[in-house]
Order: sequence, then C-alpha cells, then structure tokens
Amino acid sequence: MSRRGLSIAIGVIGTACALLMLVGMSVMGSLMADARTENITGPGVDVFLRTPFPLEGDTVVIDVSARGGDRAGVERIQVKSTAAPDEMLAYIAGKGATWGMVVRSGKSRGESTETVRFRVPDAVSAGETMPLTLYVDYVVAMSSGDGRTFENDSRSDVIHLDVKVFTTSGRFWARVALGGRAFAMFLAWFLLVWGVAALYGRSQGKPDNANAEFEGIGLLMGFMGGGFLGYWFFARSVMAGYGTQSTSWAVALTAAWLVLPLVWVWKRGRLRKAATARPGLPRAKVVAR
Repeated sequence: MSRRGLSIAIGVIGTACALLMLVGMSVMGSLMADARTENITGPGVDVFLRTPFPLEGDTVVIDVSARGGDRAGVERIQVKSTAAPDEMLAYIAGKGATWGMVVRSGKSRGESTETVRFRVPDAVSAGETMPLTLYVDYVVAMSSGDGRTFENDSRSDVIHLDVKVFTTSGRFWARVALGGRAFAMFLAWFLLVWGVAALYGRSQGKPDNANAEFEGIGLLMGFMGGGFLGYWFFARSVMAGYGTQSTSWAVALTAAWLVLPLVWVWKRGRLRKAATARPGLPRAKVVAR
C-alpha cells in the first residue's frame, strides 16, 4: 500500500473516530449505566452500581444520576426491595432545583448525581439476587424554543436493578472474569496500534506536505478516540471490579492504555533501525585448490 493512500485512510478513519467520540460523550454514560430509563437523550435517570460484587452484609453503593435539560437536580431517592416493598433500604434527600431564576443554556445536558448506600439485608444469602426498586423524584430546567426562558419540569421515574450477592470465591472469579475482558480490550487496542505502525513501516513512497498534515490530524483524532474508548471499556471496567471511582486511578489506567502500546512500538522501531544500520560481516571466500 502506498504511503499516500495509507495517509488518506488513516486521516478519514481518525476523523470519523473523533466525530463519533464527540457524539458519544453526551450519551455514553447512559449507555454504560447498569439500569436507566428508556429515554437516553432526553430527561431521565441513570443508575450505576459501584459495588458490583457485594458479599453478605456488605454495603452496597449506587450512584443515581438525574439528567436532561439545561440543569437537573435530584429531589429524593427511595430504594426498596422488590421482595419486601414495605421495607425502606435507603432514603436520600437531594437539593432539587438550585439554579434560581436564571439559567445559561449550555451545550451539554444538565446532570445531578447522588450516592446511595445501604447494607445487604440479613434475609439475602450469598448466591441470591437482590431485586431493587428505585423511586427517583427530580427536576430539570427545560428551555423554551427561543432559548430565553425555561420551565422547571418535575419528574418521577421508577428503575429496577437486580444485584447479585456473592460468596468470597464467587467474587474472586467474577473479578478475574472482569479483568480478563478488560485485558482483551487492551490487547485489541495494542494490536491495532501495532498494526498501524507496521503498515507505515511497509508503505511505499513519501506523502507531500498536504497529505502529511492530514495524516497527522487523522492520527491525532484516532488517538483521542482510542483514549475515549480506553476510559469507558478498560479503565472503568477495572475500577468497577474493585469498587473504586478514584480520579487518579482513572487517569493512570487511561494513560497506560494510551502510552504502553506507543512505547512498545517506538522501542521496537529503534531496535529495527539499529539492526538495519549495523554493518554486516564480510563473507568468507572459498578458494579452489
């Protein structure tokens, strides 16, 4: 494949990845939620289970996000067990509408998140599934068509979430499986970076300045899109397995996703150049007697 054709292909694919990344940033959180309302783009509720492998008597941590409009605020959250609807497992009172009489319309949708914590009931044993029902009351600031006025729209949604209670060994193997899926995603990204580098190494010819600029933009856009995927499908998976939402862990894992394949490709390229530049040994001559 010619270098010029490869540059054009990388530029087009990288730009498409960046555009998909921009479109997906606003809805990816809803798509990755453990439970949510049907409406993804408009007002609704997303539920994220932060302790995916609880043991008997453990504390379950759930993030509940109300989103939509220009601003959103949680008013109250009630968590009940479907098996015992009269028992209240958790109750959270949110701040509701905190934006006053003026709202500046932004490009991103409004979002407000509250964290709910409760203990696994004694009646739920290891190996059983705990069916939960979340009653969420929230308010969203919906702007008018001209964008100059808005109206606070109060909403109520009911979300169902099943939480499995694990044994100690079951949680260990569940974490191993989750780590294996995350590693498989990392391996696929690693091979993709290596494959692109190998194609450039085997390509013929040199691009002109215009193609070189387009090529650089495409690689940068593809790199940004890859980082976005790394955060959602690698870093968040690893963090979910260990029940952490630390920003430092998210940065470290995403950086490893991006940097490690590039470092490996760079070192391999240096070794190849060093081997090519090394002078060969003279061949021995055979003299007939």
